[in-house]
Amino acid sequence: MTWLPVTINAHFKLDKYLLKMCAKPRLLELINDFVLFDGGVKKLPRVHQYFGIKAAQAFVDRYEGGIIWHTQGSGKSIVMVLLAKWILENKPNARVVIVTDRDELDKQIEGVFTDAGHPITRTSSGRDLMSLLGQAKPHLQRIARH
Repeated sequence: MTWLPVTINAHFKLDKYLLKMCAKPRLLELINDFVLFDGGVKKLPRVHQYFGIKAAQAFVDRYEGGIIWHTQGSGKSIVMVLLAKWILENKPNARVVIVTDRDELDKQIEGVFTDAGHPITRTSSGRDLMSLLGQAKPHLQRIARH
């Protein structure tokens, strides 16, 4: 058996992702903008979450819409909290509305936002939502559609 030569591109997967996430231009931003305390537990986004949020931020800056497609267990709630937090910190007149279609998802999202220190107001109807959007506070609402 012969050893393969070591090349720059032959990193283990963990090394590859650590190098991406901890690159000098990115590390301070990661620490400042992407640390989330979820019920006292410090969390950082996974690589796909970080780059998804960065792409979404570019769309928000251009006043464009878009979709982040998620699968089960991919970290939807953390992405929502980090993106909503960034929007509310960088767009002072913004409102964030989260629409859910399942009770369990609605409760999970409420729990993650609350544990992260960002209480979220639930509306009971479209009329209630429109009423809240016309007020200065709260900036963060959700409406459950069941």
